[in-house]
Amino acid sequence: MAIIVSDIIINGKHASIARSLIDNDLYQNGAELFVEAALLGIYYGRQGEVDATTQDRLQVSRTYFDRRTQLENILFIFLQHEKVYQRRALSAAEVFNINENTLELKPLVEELKAHALFGIEKLGERYSKLLIKVKPENVVDVLLDQEKISPEEIATKVTEDEKHFVKPQLDEEIEAIING
Repeated sequence: MAIIVSDIIINGKHASIARSLIDNDLYQNGAELFVEAALLGIYYGRQGEVDATTQDRLQVSRTYFDRRTQLENILFIFLQHEKVYQRRALSAAEVFNINENTLELKPLVEELKAHALFGIEKLGERYSKLLIKVKPENVVDVLLDQEKISPEEIATKVTEDEKHFVKPQLDEEIEAIING
């Protein structure tokens, strides 16, 4: 039984955050991000609010879930466990996931999406914190051309880069650091 029967649309700031994470190769596609974000939201027991402050829009294809029916079931099992943890009453259809006629799917998908919105915010925060920690002065970027394959040429390139990127410290500066 397919639970996610239509594409999931993410709008506003959440779509912008998600697109940034995908564009920076942290996720291959929106569906992969959606799954992790939904699990993160369920884990924290939090839901995000729809925020349409930007016009950005991201569409998560249902075909991703059509090909991975077990993944879809796992997401909803986690969602049901979260409801139990929060001491929310479950209907019999929710407990047993009986069939499409007895289970109202739209509220489940919307609830899953709300958890995913919180997860997207959380993933965006984590990525931003990572970017802040990685300052350009801490990164030594050694780019080797494909023609430079000999060890001597690599050593020469590293020596040249050290002149540009590694700040030599004077003996006085080192002594001041050591002696505090």
